[in-house]
Amino acid sequence: MLLILLQALTVVSCAALRCDPAFRGVCKATVEEKPKCSDVLLSYCEDMAYTQTMFPNIVGHKTRDEAEVGAEYLLISVIESLLGGECNPEIRMLGCSVLAPRCEKGKVMKPCRTTCEVVHKKCSHAFEAIVMAWPYFMDCDRFFVSEQEGCYDPLEASKVRNE
Repeated sequence: MLLILLQALTVVSCAALRCDPAFRGVCKATVEEKPKCSDVLLSYCEDMAYTQTMFPNIVGHKTRDEAEVGAEYLLISVIESLLGGECNPEIRMLGCSVLAPRCEKGKVMKPCRTTCEVVHKKCSHAFEAIVMAWPYFMDCDRFFVSEQEGCYDPLEASKVRNE
């Protein structure tokens, strides 16, 4: 009887150990929170035409903090000086549309491929001048969608200001 009690105690104590936060990856949450729209809180993206985004983003960052420490966000934050101010704010807004995509009614809206292609055409010479490749996270075929798929123009705010 004592042996059975010890075995049961060992099983209970091992189960408790497996769910100890100190043992990463062993425990899984029983209830996963469904992603929802939240405020765009990335400082370089604060002037977008929308105020709500969702994580994980299109690139795969799971949180705002993860997006902020990523190489993509760092590039957006220094790109104006790298390109000598050329193509700004278009290139920054294009990048923000991937890192902090528009969220409406609990659904992520991807930016339009045509907008990406226009910015790429307009700005590719600036990247060539500093011998820098077009950023992978702004790959027009990979992260952007067609009008038929339902997209939005990430440059709409700058177009309204310029009219």
